[in-house]
Amino acid sequence: MKNLFKLSSIILVFLFASCDKETTLNFSLDGTWELRFVKGQPNSDIYVFKGKNFERTTASKPSGSGTFEIDNITDKDRESGVVYPYRITFVIDGSKLGTYIKVNDNSIVMSSGQAGLDETNFIYDRVK
Repeated sequence: MKNLFKLSSIILVFLFASCDKETTLNFSLDGTWELRFVKGQPNSDIYVFKGKNFERTTASKPSGSGTFEIDNITDKDRESGVVYPYRITFVIDGSKLGTYIKVNDNSIVMSSGQAGLDETNFIYDRVK
């Protein structure tokens, strides 16, 4: 039993000693970073909203239609880092798909992905 205790103590000492090392990075993230590319073609995705209905066209072909609802974000959303004031939920054939949005005078910003991690913004300008 004494040998087992000594062996366990030695293993614990090595484990704690190895945790003290600090990771050194070979690069710096200091500076200003600007997104320069987003997959997909701009101006190939169009939404038409009328009342509570919408139609979506992608590359000049219909890609979905249904209804939509807009709600204020919840306290839970705010706590998780969401900075957009609204959530839009698209309902297509009974399936619901939601995303966060911000509406300005002539543009809608839609957010895709989790805030701050893999979030991508899509900006739609009013054309009519």
